[in-house]
Amino acid sequence: MGNHSQLRATEGFSRVPPPLLFTAATSLGYFFDKRIRKKDRRGRLSKCTGWLVLDIGVALGVWALGTMIQQGQNPNPAAEKTKLITDGPFRLSRNPVYLGAALAALGRSIQASSPTGSVLTMVALLYVDRAVVPAEEQYLSEKFGKTYDEYRSSVPRWVLRRQA
Repeated sequence: MGNHSQLRATEGFSRVPPPLLFTAATSLGYFFDKRIRKKDRRGRLSKCTGWLVLDIGVALGVWALGTMIQQGQNPNPAAEKTKLITDGPFRLSRNPVYLGAALAALGRSIQASSPTGSVLTMVALLYVDRAVVPAEEQYLSEKFGKTYDEYRSSVPRWVLRRQA
């Protein structure tokens, strides 16, 4: 059953891990912007803001990955989950690894003054939010049942909960 349920649950997952999607988005945007604009338009404010957002993203991602490893879980999104993690950064967001990766990529785009990188990172986040995360949530709901459903109703997907 383990392999069957794992295969069925991961059918909708992205073949490319979301953190790599975010890295690719910001990198493509940066190289595109660099080819179009020859003059460096980075100001001190964009550099500082970008580094701050990037550092927050990296810190959140490292904290989330460390929590997963400490709890004995494989951080690979396609790996079978044996335990529902609800502490550490998972108290604040159901997807702190993806959130950290998206913030790091967005911070890099801001730091590099790359509007295309920022837009592509947001497009990647929208894809992850609409295509990848729902498949993962379905898997977790099937795997952990009511426990996951209660967790999902009490912890926001990203950071802020939408008002109904």
